[in-house]
Amino acid sequence: LDQELGSPPLFSMLVNQDIVIQGDACILVPYLECHVPRYHSWMQSPELQEATASEPLSLEEEYAMQKSWKEDADKLTFIILDSSLSEPSIKEMSTSF
Repeated sequence: LDQELGSPPLFSMLVNQDIVIQGDACILVPYLECHVPRYHSWMQSPELQEATASEPLSLEEEYAMQKSWKEDADKLTFIILDSSLSEPSIKEMSTSF
């Protein structure tokens, strides 16, 4: 579909914002506010910062970033969960929205 530059998107990724994708080895869940503290702790790693071309953020900045990603109509951001985790952990993480 052709779209004029600067016009609103024809399709918004937000229609998929509550999607959970479950495979044999992992589960993809939307990146939610409840994930921010753990994500923030991961992103303190210099190796991860380099691999993702990321700058260190404060926890408050990380919460703001999560909110902006969640509201972005052009992309979806997922957290990958290990399917071998205990069932309550998976249910808690994938149904908290």
